Amino acid sequence: MLNIQLRVWLHQEAHVRLSMFNVQRYFQSYKLSLDRESYGTLIEASIANQNINQCREIIVQMEAAGFPVNGETYQAILSRMVSMGPNETIEARALRAVQGAKGPLHEAILSSLIRLRSISGDDVAFRRHISLLEQSNIGPGGDSMDGSPLDITTIALLIEHLGRQRDLNGALRLLSLVDEMKLGYTPEIIAHMISVCSRCGNQEVAFDLFARLLFDLPPGRRKRAFKLLRRFGWERDPGDLKDLKPINVHPSVYILNALGMLALRKRGLPAVFWLLELMEATQVTPDDDTARRILHHLNRYQYIEPNVLIAILYRFMSYTSVRGRMRLANIAFHTLLKDQKMASSPRAGWKASATYLSQSRSPNSETHRDYLVKQTFRALGGEQDIKEMKSMPLRAILSSITDSGASQDHATYSLRMFYYARVEKNPKAVEDLYRRMLAVNLQPNPYHIAALIDAYILTSQIEKAREMFSVALSDGIKPQCVLYTMLICAYGDLGEPEKGLAFFRKMLEDEVVPDVASLDAVIRGYFMIKEYTTARKLLDELWTTVLPLDTKPASSVSLKDSMQMLRDQERNLLPLPPAERVSGTTAKQVLQSWRRSSKGNRGKHQVLPTSRHLQLVLGNPFSEKRE
Repeated sequence: MLNIQLRVWLHQEAHVRLSMFNVQRYFQSYKLSLDRESYGTLIEASIANQNINQCREIIVQMEAAGFPVNGETYQAILSRMVSMGPNETIEARALRAVQGAKGPLHEAILSSLIRLRSISGDDVAFRRHISLLEQSNIGPGGDSMDGSPLDITTIALLIEHLGRQRDLNGALRLLSLVDEMKLGYTPEIIAHMISVCSRCGNQEVAFDLFARLLFDLPPGRRKRAFKLLRRFGWERDPGDLKDLKPINVHPSVYILNALGMLALRKRGLPAVFWLLELMEATQVTPDDDTARRILHHLNRYQYIEPNVLIAILYRFMSYTSVRGRMRLANIAFHTLLKDQKMASSPRAGWKASATYLSQSRSPNSETHRDYLVKQTFRALGGEQDIKEMKSMPLRAILSSITDSGASQDHATYSLRMFYYARVEKNPKAVEDLYRRMLAVNLQPNPYHIAALIDAYILTSQIEKAREMFSVALSDGIKPQCVLYTMLICAYGDLGEPEKGLAFFRKMLEDEVVPDVASLDAVIRGYFMIKEYTTARKLLDELWTTVLPLDTKPASSVSLKDSMQMLRDQERNLLPLPPAERVSGTTAKQVLQSWRRSSKGNRGKHQVLPTSRHLQLVLGNPFSEKRE
């Protein structure tokens, strides 16, 4: 029972409660000792919290308690490694532990290794791990490229991998293999396949696949689900469904979350309400991942007002299945900070810098936007009484998080540090947050170092920023291109572009690959002091450090046009979906429809009360007592 409680805390991301000291005291209060399962949960928690040092300490104590490292230990580590990214040392040890062995545990370890290598883009290691998994599988199968048997787990991993590579034809071949081998579909297969279609821009295949899940629904709900699919953009005629063979899998939240991302890309904000209607029609309840995906997409790919995104988060909080998550609130905080930055630093062309290191407007010209941002971030730090906040949804969100005892994570600290660096220009506050992270065993990453450097640069402490850069490297922070670029921009702003150029060359010596923004920052520094000849010479010399030689403009092309070509090449290398501005009218209509729907559905498992009822009837939506 105590181990179950540990799993609950892990699910709630209550990392303070999952410290070794607190857990040992918790077990001792019941006169019990930790067993292997207890240590495994603590290992997962430390990795999920990106704290490798704490993980090592737990393993040492586990071995001292008589539980040596085995396959279960590696599976506990690898199951949470996605939060940190691949680690070659740990993966190599896990791989040695499963060499020549078979069984569900070893297959789970290999599956985790395969997913990590797929995320990192290491195709060689991915294929090697896949071959090991295929050799360990026993049961019905066909032939893979290597002549090894394939099972449904391997096929699901391959489809997920092909989705990252945007290989729709390869994924479709694997899907047809499922039918040929009569393996039977799983929710994972369908969700991964819909994600592949979404990334490749082929929504009809995804809609047809999802429609095959709806034939077992009662006629009324099936008709409603088909109607909603057509709102998403499904173009198939209602009477032309004979070629769709039913799939005996009930729609799950995992599948609908994947479909929701496709709908959002195609239809924008209105798709949020339609997705929730489709979930109701298929008797599926949205979860934390539903809210996270929707909020993240709206924040990244659509110009949406912060108050609209906060209102959407606020309404998601009314679902009993969406628990209080710091990472959901972080998206709202990021939207506030991004909106404030865009409003205070509207720079473009030659005056733009890769890291937006510009002087903001006069501190006396505080707007409502500034006031809202200041209230939110000061409330996060305990400097502002939450009850005094004017924004009712933000007040409810912050109160809920505070009451639930959710600890602030890496992203929250990063956002707070950037707030104090860029808005308040207070290096001391940023340093205090950095030290507080260390005190609670949160290991800083390049984002936190960037915030520190930003704070020093914006207060004209360039040498202090350079010193912090060196300290970060000595502390084991992996050097990132953006950190170099920030300092290059700073030297350019000070009228010392030669120091920025030297730092660019240091980046090459450190074997850090520069990007277009880095080169842009170097050239911009010389342009600002009107050394156009030097700028042109350096652009010709350094072009091939960031782009292929065949993209280099001729010497007859002007400096301004050459820089425009440089930026155009960057956009071609990193294409992003076009951002769509959501009008206030559209946002208001969606939220009103959502509210009206909630009034007609009270008493069901998906209750969407109004803001007033959320406070007066449900109380704290993040409270652990609300069930």
